[in-house]
Amino acid sequence: MNTQDSDWPRALAWFERAADATPAERRRLLDELGSDDPALRAHVQRLLALDASDSDLGADVVGWRERLIEAAGEETVPARIGAWRIVRELGQGGMGRVFLAERADGEYEQQVALKLIRGEFTSDTAVARFLAERRILARLDHPSIASLVDGGVDADGRPWFAMQYVEGIALPDHCTRHALGLEARLKLVVAVCEAVAYAHRQLVVHCDLKPSNVLVDNHGQPRLLDFGIARLLEPRGGERQITQTQARALTPGYAAPEQLAGEPVSVATDVYALGAMLYELLTGVRPYAGSDATPVAVAVAQAKGEPRAPSRIDRPDAPVAARKLRGDLDLIVGTALRHDSARRYPGADALADDLRRRLTDRPLHAHRDSITYRLRKFLLRHRMAVPLVVLALTGLIAATVFALHQTGVAWRQAAEANAVRDFLVGMFRSADPRAGKGSIDTRALIDRSRHELDRALQAQPELATGFAEVLGHVYRDLAAYDDAATMFGRALTLTERRYGSQAPQLAPILRGLAATDAERGNLDAASKEAERARVLDTRAYGDSSAEVGADLAQLADLAQRRGDLPGSQELLAQALQRTHAAKSPDAARVATLLNQRANLEAERGMLDDAEHDTRDALSLFRTRSGDDSLDVAENLINLGVLRMRRGDAAGAEPQFRQGIAVYRRLLPAEHPLVADALTDLARSLDRQGKADQAQPIYLDVLTMQRHLFGDVHPDVATTLNNLAVLYASKGDYAKARTAMQQVVDIWARTAGLTHPQAMASRGNLGVIEREQGDYKAAWSTLEAALNDYRAQPDSTARQAYCLDQLGITARYLGQLQQALELHRQADALRIGLQQLNPIEKAAGLIAYSLAESAANSGFSAKQHADAAIATLEQAHATADARYAEALLARARAALLLSDTRSASANAGKALALRQHLYGSEDWRTAEAQLVAAEVDRSEHRWSDAVAKTRAARAVLVAKRGPGNPLVHEADRVLQGSDRPSPLTPRRGRRDRLQQRGRDVR
Repeated sequence: MNTQDSDWPRALAWFERAADATPAERRRLLDELGSDDPALRAHVQRLLALDASDSDLGADVVGWRERLIEAAGEETVPARIGAWRIVRELGQGGMGRVFLAERADGEYEQQVALKLIRGEFTSDTAVARFLAERRILARLDHPSIASLVDGGVDADGRPWFAMQYVEGIALPDHCTRHALGLEARLKLVVAVCEAVAYAHRQLVVHCDLKPSNVLVDNHGQPRLLDFGIARLLEPRGGERQITQTQARALTPGYAAPEQLAGEPVSVATDVYALGAMLYELLTGVRPYAGSDATPVAVAVAQAKGEPRAPSRIDRPDAPVAARKLRGDLDLIVGTALRHDSARRYPGADALADDLRRRLTDRPLHAHRDSITYRLRKFLLRHRMAVPLVVLALTGLIAATVFALHQTGVAWRQAAEANAVRDFLVGMFRSADPRAGKGSIDTRALIDRSRHELDRALQAQPELATGFAEVLGHVYRDLAAYDDAATMFGRALTLTERRYGSQAPQLAPILRGLAATDAERGNLDAASKEAERARVLDTRAYGDSSAEVGADLAQLADLAQRRGDLPGSQELLAQALQRTHAAKSPDAARVATLLNQRANLEAERGMLDDAEHDTRDALSLFRTRSGDDSLDVAENLINLGVLRMRRGDAAGAEPQFRQGIAVYRRLLPAEHPLVADALTDLARSLDRQGKADQAQPIYLDVLTMQRHLFGDVHPDVATTLNNLAVLYASKGDYAKARTAMQQVVDIWARTAGLTHPQAMASRGNLGVIEREQGDYKAAWSTLEAALNDYRAQPDSTARQAYCLDQLGITARYLGQLQQALELHRQADALRIGLQQLNPIEKAAGLIAYSLAESAANSGFSAKQHADAAIATLEQAHATADARYAEALLARARAALLLSDTRSASANAGKALALRQHLYGSEDWRTAEAQLVAAEVDRSEHRWSDAVAKTRAARAVLVAKRGPGNPLVHEADRVLQGSDRPSPLTPRRGRRDRLQQRGRDVR
């Protein structure tokens, strides 16, 4: 066939596929096209050649101009374009018209901003630029960039694309409407810089950055729009640049000198525009105010020199006082607006970094490195503490001024030593992973510095003390706990030697040592150190001080680690009270305490309260540190844990992956936080039936933790527990039992058998022993755990769990009345719980239902199965493994009630879900198949029932062993026995009468 004008949309489609493909993939596509339509292939090849050259792509687009002229004559807009219904026009600008549109095909609900090329823009260049914008948007996926949603060609042949609809106002209007101060304006510009930096990493230069192209949405999030003249970068000569500016479409007031001169543009071009935007947000005017109406006027103004410093624009209506712009902000803006692009910031990320440094009073990269400058920044960062230090030293200075006058050289040396101390302490602190985004691959440097200090600081004990304490914190955050304890111990010894054993200066060192000992599992030593710190702070600062609040928070953490949850809650409440009572509460401190309280609430089963506190903490941390901080990552992971405890393992997975990504950027590969987060991720995968993905993660974490802590540590126990549960889920009960016994042994050695985690692992061990067929051992283990739980406060949920597991064991043993009584007791305990995990609640109801089915109580069994299903559906946990169990429980109850339609439907759903989760060769799938076989038998499909039962039995014998109750159930089905099964008996007379009575009504 020939490529007619009417076929140009096909050429466009093939061109866009080939343009984004690798060379090898491109050749394959063209070969495929050539065998079908050689003319179309030649057309696409010409377009590709033009795209690779500096020529105008639009010049060879046959038929586009004519088609657009025809469309321009009518300039009508259809009611529907593609899958989108036009709602109203949002505006016109450049070469396109933009409409608000909504999804019209019923697939889902969404609003978009749909951009359609305007009929009067019929030049080939305009069409090419419009299509280039669509291709560029397809490369970008960032929360601060309105991304591409859809695209195509309308009935009149006009190209269009749909992007995210941003409901917001322009950046300057947002700042004015909310009367934003300096810091808030800088944070918005930082967010815009991050979006631009992302685009640069995708090899895209915007080329038309200006305030009107940045909308701030209802959540205060800036969103970057309009990539109409954006260009793709190509690496040439070691630098990424663009050799043409596409007809020099730009906005003069924000255009860089190289743009106005028609020279190649690069990422530095966008840096200039960002600097111009920042200039306007700070001063209220553009860099060359009054000269930005035309490109020529701006170019002339630029040629006369760089713009005036922002602090020299002293206007009464300026959004920020000029005096606040002196120094750092003059330097930042001036660097971004350099006429020579090589002297600007190397990229938008570098500009953003210096803005963050200005916000936190850290030295700028754009500033020359001088000790004086860095010392001044140190004093600014600690401007609240420095006056107190000055006051404390006033008396000493007065008493020694004469001696210092006589020894001027000594004075200067002392001052220099103090400045060097401040500078080096700041440098070491920067190696702390919680300090920010800097590299923390500094272990070798820290080790070398530590040994150098041993020699160099012998004559400076005060300096040695400070360094030892800082190194203790750094080593602890790098999980080098032995080294951390050594450095804290050294700092403690030097401080006691200098100030005495009752000095308040010891308290922060003791807190650091206590935190280190807690991580090493030495809770007794940690408690003594934390209590000593509390006594010292109380004596020095008073019982209601913030210092005592910090001590109480640490004591609360230690109480929780020991399993004393009520004691921990009381201590934490006291800590929060003292923190809130402070004259100027530290937001970060409040967030940390909220996070700690959320962790405690989650352990006590108060999931709603835990989520509320976690979200509050996350908001505070984001406000303080942005998204890329350890505290934010920790809270994201905590939210994932809470989501998983509610039964939404699939929803928890992305939360874990987000947190892990931050940890990977900020922490060493082997770090306890990384290990904990990976463990949570593996748990979510396991709960989704992805055991093969979860198992290698668990094994890697276990290796990491054993390397960090040794074989006997609570973290090792937690990972072994999860691994044992995974082995059990795969039917490998021998491995599961061995691993869980190791868990119990570790807890016995580190915290005692009555620690909450120890009792939980003992309960898990009992379940594994039962499923392995060792009912006697299972009964003994579960009963002992239950008795210990009864002696503990806040253990109602765990008591109910143990009762249910004992009930299942009794059912397996054929002791049906005892099983029913145990489940009744468990159910009574659950009724009194206000915030029970829905998965746990459903599990108990399912166990109760199965026991009732075994005892011929079909109606009660159905009620409890229905309640379990309703609980899971309300929690949106229909993809959870428990949902399949609940469906099977309902199917078994329906069989008792002769409701074969319900039994068949529920058994079928359960079978499909288990096949999806576990595959066809898993014992749980075989159990569902066995129930389906019983449905066939009840409907007299004997051959189907026998075939399904034999297949299920073969899997059950292989996976669970010949003595498993499910195997006995299969044997009874095959034998046609009327003897009741412990799991799914035939209906009793009472249920038949009840069913008959219901039918009559």
